[in-house]
Amino acid sequence: MVRLDDNKGGLVKNHYRWRAPAKGPAVPNRTRDEWIRSLTSDSPVEQLATLVWLSGVHLSSGDARHENTSQESIEDSRLFEAVRDAVETGKALRKLTNSKNPWVQEYARLALQPISE
Repeated sequence: MVRLDDNKGGLVKNHYRWRAPAKGPAVPNRTRDEWIRSLTSDSPVEQLATLVWLSGVHLSSGDARHENTSQESIEDSRLFEAVRDAVETGKALRKLTNSKNPWVQEYARLALQPISE
């Protein structure tokens, strides 16, 4: 998925609090370094797919999980946090705010915003 917007064309966050995202395909199986590298890809499609995931809503790795509930795994939450908190990610996101692609710019700005509930 490369963009998720509302009925007025405004950008919205995808939810990854469950095993499968609220919208779109399953999340690719990548390492921390692969996620970060994808932000510097020459492909805007690759950048956007990563930005959608990175700007999405995730469970904290410290949040309690409930039995028999389809929730994001602790491992997936930890991976997200490791990518989000990496110095390289911040540098890549700031650079992407100047992308020639307006969707990349918009998602990079969204991913740079502080996490709020």
